[in-house]
Amino acid sequence: MVTFTAGWQKIFSDDPKVGFFTQRARYADVLDAGQVLAPAKHLADMHTVVTNSTVDGVLIALFLVLVTVVLGNAAVVCVRAVRSGVPMPTTEAPYVESRIDVSDQPAEPLAEVHS
Repeated sequence: MVTFTAGWQKIFSDDPKVGFFTQRARYADVLDAGQVLAPAKHLADMHTVVTNSTVDGVLIALFLVLVTVVLGNAAVVCVRAVRSGVPMPTTEAPYVESRIDVSDQPAEPLAEVHS
């Protein structure tokens, strides 16, 4: 819940130190005026901040949508399990003992170490 709240704030905050899209808008406005805003030192840095803020905001929004879908699906499964009079089916495969016998083979190193 804390991470979801933080993600929400990163998307919708009006503070450019917190919100990705607010930071993007601030830097884009200054970039359109042909100026440089700290910590950027060049116009190319300004473009990088605008691009990165946009990508970060979109990714956070996507992750929050995915978290919401997973939580919604989990809630549906839980409600079905509570309402059902019989146990829910599982998809776990039964235990099968391995038929591989390596007891007479020496162990091989996982990786060689070069000094």
